[in-house]
Order: sequence, then C-alpha cells, then structure tokens
Amino acid sequence: RQSRCFAEGEPTKRQTRTFDMCTGKTFITREKEGAVDYRFLPEPDLPPVILSKAMLNGHTIGSFTREYLVELPERAVQKLIEDYHLSDDIAVVISSDPPAIAFYRESVATARKLTDMKIERAIANWLCNDLFALVKENSDDEHDATVLNSCVSPSQLGELVSLVEKGDLSTPIGKKILSILYTEQVGKSPSEIAKEHGFQVISDVNELEHLCRTVVLDPSNEKQLNQYKKGGKHIRKMEKFFIGKAMAASNGAAQPELLMEALQSVLGRL
Repeated sequence: RQSRCFAEGEPTKRQTRTFDMCTGKTFITREKEGAVDYRFLPEPDLPPVILSKAMLNGHTIGSFTREYLVELPERAVQKLIEDYHLSDDIAVVISSDPPAIAFYRESVATARKLTDMKIERAIANWLCNDLFALVKENSDDEHDATVLNSCVSPSQLGELVSLVEKGDLSTPIGKKILSILYTEQVGKSPSEIAKEHGFQVISDVNELEHLCRTVVLDPSNEKQLNQYKKGGKHIRKMEKFFIGKAMAASNGAAQPELLMEALQSVLGRL
C-alpha cells in the first residue's frame, strides 16, 4: 500500500491501521493530527540520512536495492518453483540456506552441460537430503551448517548427479563418492574417484546373472529360495530379498534395472 502511494505521489496519512488476515489488507482505526499524537521525540543521536546518487554508486534507490539486497525468501522460493519445477517443500528447504540457491543453480548449470536429461529435481534431492546432511554432520554448530562451508563444490555435485542419472553410477555408489568427496579426497572430480576406486556400474548381463546365481544358490539363502518356489505372496518379497543380497555382493555397483532382469532370468530357470 505504501509503495503504491509513493509511486502515485500520494502522501501517506498519519494513521493507526489494523491488518485483516482474511483479506490481506489493512484498515484505518484512527487518524492522528500531528507528531504530538505519536508521543515520541526525535532521537538526537540518530541524525537524518540523506541518500544521494553518489552514495548509491549512481543508482536510484530502486535499482540499488534490486542489485545489492538479498532476494526475499518468498520470492526465492517462487523462482525456484517457476524456473526448475521443484515442489514447494524442496524449494523452501533450499531457500532456507540463502547461499544454497546459487549453489543449486550452478550445480544444475554444470549438469545440463553433461546430459540432456531433466535433472533439476534429482539435484535438488541430492542437495537437500545428502549434501545438507554432510554439511550438518561436519559443522561445529548450526551457524556453520551452510553450503558456504561445504567441501563439495556445485560443479562436483552437478557432475555426480548427472553420472548417477545417466546410469554410469548406481545411487549407493554415488552416495559413497559424495562422502569421499566431502571427507577424504576434496577437490577431485566424481569421475576420477569412481575410476580410482573401481566404482563403475556393472552392466554386463553375464556378470550380473553370475552374481545373482551365486546369491540365489548360496546355502545360507536356501530357506528364502524355498519360499520363492512356493509362489503367491512370497514371490515379490523374496525377489526384494535376493536383490538386496546381490546389490550388497556387488558393493552397490550393479545397475539396478539390469540386476532385476538378471535375477528374474536366473529364478525363472530354476
């Protein structure tokens, strides 16, 4: 209201107003004749500040505030939703740490250079769930828990998520690499760490079938195999059991979709 009055050259009156939450508007409750009605005196230790263009580096007040003031939280949330199609909850989490907004944007920009896939939501999830957790875990207090102190850069996160989304790395391996980037090999790229540790995804069908066959025929899993053979409600439950065992046996390197196909092929031949 005051901004509109100022823009239209309409002086604001000396009034006491109340705010109606239902309409989002203010309403006058009483008017005041002069300064005496406010029951205050000027503060002698706070002289008036007269802003000039020289003080504002040649800017007007409007252009100065747009360039130098931090984006308001509500506007930051709205822009994240509009620009990246994020959910309200995720956008609020990112904007709760103002430096994370620029961090997220740079991560997305990096990932877009590496893949044509829609990766914005995936990066937001990795940032909010995984990187924020590492930042908090490695901070001395809550005031240090900001991505400004993150050991992982935006470009590293963008590259890592793009590798996972393209299927070059599995999600469990991606989480391992993120932890290594943060605590052990700061400064290296996700690709370098994956190569050094042999973290490449296992996507060879024969290798995956051999892995599944070893797990299914392991004597320690005989009870679960017999339950699977009974069929019915046991099938889905036992498939999840064997998938978990096979993924663990591969140290998280097996490509999930191909691993499921290999397991179903092995079970189908029993």
